[in-house]
Amino acid sequence: MTNTNAKIKVATGSSFGAIAKDDHAKTAVEKALAKLSGQTIGSVLLFLSASYAQNPEGAIKEAAKAAGTMQITGCCALGLITEEDWVIDSEGAVAMAFVQEHSLSPLRLARQLNSEFPLALCLTSPNAAEIAISSAPEKQFGVLASDEFGHGPFSIWQSGKIAEQEFIHAAFPENSNAKTMIAGGLKALSSPLRIGSHQNHSFKSLDGKSALQSLQDFFPQLNSLDELPPYQIQVGITKSNSTTAIERGHYEVMHVASIDKAVGAVNLSDDIEPDSFLFWGIRDREFSEQTFLREAQIMNSAKTPTADFGLIFNNLSRGAGFYDGRDLDFEQIKTLFPGLPFIGCYGHGEIAPGHQEKTTVFHYSSIFTLVSI
Repeated sequence: MTNTNAKIKVATGSSFGAIAKDDHAKTAVEKALAKLSGQTIGSVLLFLSASYAQNPEGAIKEAAKAAGTMQITGCCALGLITEEDWVIDSEGAVAMAFVQEHSLSPLRLARQLNSEFPLALCLTSPNAAEIAISSAPEKQFGVLASDEFGHGPFSIWQSGKIAEQEFIHAAFPENSNAKTMIAGGLKALSSPLRIGSHQNHSFKSLDGKSALQSLQDFFPQLNSLDELPPYQIQVGITKSNSTTAIERGHYEVMHVASIDKAVGAVNLSDDIEPDSFLFWGIRDREFSEQTFLREAQIMNSAKTPTADFGLIFNNLSRGAGFYDGRDLDFEQIKTLFPGLPFIGCYGHGEIAPGHQEKTTVFHYSSIFTLVSI
């Protein structure tokens, strides 16, 4: 349900072209301001395309001048989204302007008011993600900024300045209500299986069976172990054996890095924590589409305060490249939340509250947050 009040509190704008010009930021902000009927602006959430990452300062200054405030927060990303459209592989900017009395603010400043924030926005580079998440006790949602290859450079900014630590946290106004849905993108081929004997990133047993035998049970085409490169095999690692938690994306994605035939061990792309569960999985378009639709319908039907705006962070592996030229996640939001202003981008990973952790990083997922202010 979207807000139907006459005086809107937030609005979006966008501007795109063939070249990464600073004027795109100015135009995007001006389009947002035009929808706010002369209200004083307190802050702007600004996302720029990846080509700005080397030198985003000019665009940030243009956005600040247009808005009349230095409270400009955002990052660079390969693809950009507003309720009007999504764009990948084009240069430009999208902006969400907040009126003064309902402004987005740096979390560190908001804390000085002794307020509690049920959910904080986190924008970070992949390199700083672990530090970003652990440095704030609040539950967080957001995105890992990305270029095409996830190598950088990555630019994150707040209060109109580049964040040297490569991450920021922002708070919505006091007494705001925020709710986040997580739509996972990895289809489970097995139930959660308890990881047995393991060391670092290698494990030898899974639910009492050899790791290699379990892998072959769910990937029979690997009977020769030569038909599919191991790094294309994906697994979900979770601290819970709850299938519901897995269906809702509460897991960490890893890849099979190699297979040790001699001892029947499987080596993953990262270290394994004690008492973890694993499920074998694959990327599947129909599963991803249905998962997003289910979670969005649950959010839409929940009896929550009327939403003023939304924020969406999609993984780079989703969108048009995954859905044959369409972004079905975007289309479902447009259908379920007509008239809702929303903004977002495509990233290298998605941040949201986890099943047992306050905050975790998701992959192949879509994060959508509704906010009432």
